Amino acid sequence: MKTAKATSLSPQASTYRDFSEQTYRRILFWGNKLLYGSLVLIAIAISLSYGYASALPISVQIAAHISILLFATSIKIAYAMRCTAQYGLGIEVQ
Repeated sequence: MKTAKATSLSPQASTYRDFSEQTYRRILFWGNKLLYGSLVLIAIAISLSYGYASALPISVQIAAHISILLFATSIKIAYAMRCTAQYGLGIEVQ
């Protein structure tokens, strides 16, 4: 019967994968695009949800309110992408 080999949690046994600089730059590029696009789309969704609510049917209002939640989530994902890429490139994370 085989027994499982014990592994230590030393830094040498880390599961952290070191990406290349090109990969981090690509993540930063797409993180920026996602962040700016999400900001524009959430602004549109907020204006549809609250600014033009009286002129829109209820189904559009519901979709606009739900999209606010989705775009807010994508902003958080984009920010995490940017922070990860900046950390990997050695840029100060802001």
